[in-house]
Amino acid sequence: MPSDLSSSAFFIVAALINKGSKISMLNININPTRDGIIIALKKMGAKINLKNKRFLSGEIVADIDVESSNLVGCELNPEIAKLMIDEYPILSIAAAFAEGPSLFKGLAELKVKESDRLELIRLNLTKCGCECEVINNDLLIKPSKNYVPIDNKIRTDFDHRIAMAFVIMGSKVGNLLIEDIESINTSFPNFIEIYNNSGGSFLWKK
Repeated sequence: MPSDLSSSAFFIVAALINKGSKISMLNININPTRDGIIIALKKMGAKINLKNKRFLSGEIVADIDVESSNLVGCELNPEIAKLMIDEYPILSIAAAFAEGPSLFKGLAELKVKESDRLELIRLNLTKCGCECEVINNDLLIKPSKNYVPIDNKIRTDFDHRIAMAFVIMGSKVGNLLIEDIESINTSFPNFIEIYNNSGGSFLWKK
């Protein structure tokens, strides 16, 4: 069966922002109605190679090679949100390590997902030392050159995507204390195991 691109995005970004990292993933669903995260990351200069495209179980799949990249900030219009609304938490982590600011527009839907993801992205990036602002329904991220967390306690409101995104943030700024970390089990119960086996070092703390 094809593997989920939305879940794969966490590992894609982890490889992109950690110098010297490379990762290869097989049989990833790249359905053109849900591939906005790939489009956005490539716009930021990500080294992502889709190869061996084919149909599998009626879906378009590809193998994906990723290597660490010097990302640049970008502006995304509201139209792309429908292709990747669930991926904005992890895209925001990529933006936090880009050269220059990013502006992601038209994210009203993020306010009514499993949590107010827009506010949680802003709050938790700010805790990590990133200048981040919500302007109406737009998200502005201004990266820092050297992150020193102001508060390492990450609020998730039991939102699995916020939790996983800030596990990846912790790969750069040091382990963060992620509240309600068990929320990850709702969608990706072996996420931490795969992350650590891929070179991460997250300690599960309750």
